[in-house]
Amino acid sequence: MDLKQVVAVADTWMARWSDERLTLVAKEIKDTSIYLTYIPVREQVSIPQMKVVWRFDHRTGALKSFDASNYYSHYNKTFPVHPKLTADQASAKLGPKVTPSGKPKLEIHNSKLVYAFPVTGIGGVSHVYVNARTGAGEGINYNL
Repeated sequence: MDLKQVVAVADTWMARWSDERLTLVAKEIKDTSIYLTYIPVREQVSIPQMKVVWRFDHRTGALKSFDASNYYSHYNKTFPVHPKLTADQASAKLGPKVTPSGKPKLEIHNSKLVYAFPVTGIGGVSHVYVNARTGAGEGINYNL
């Protein structure tokens, strides 16, 4: 099976599997496997910690594994999805050593609604997370 066929099968299954919309966010072919990663998106807010990972055999199309453990271990229907701060207000909370390098994205990070700012200025740092409700710093993401 090719990648397009595998995605079509997984999309069909995902539509029936959960009552909430899950979006395909990553596709990877590694050795003889195709990996697909889905995450919930609520009111245009991504929740990456609730990922669901599919693994298919590239040669036969057989499903090798389905991992929804993160989905269930982080399951929470009440994540706040409405920011109190605008993206501009949140960007003012960034430190002086980093510069936003793209449009921020609202997402749930460590159970908090944050703006994920792609940044430059500090080697190895790709994103800075700012709480969209309080303006507090919520961490950084490194390029490894």
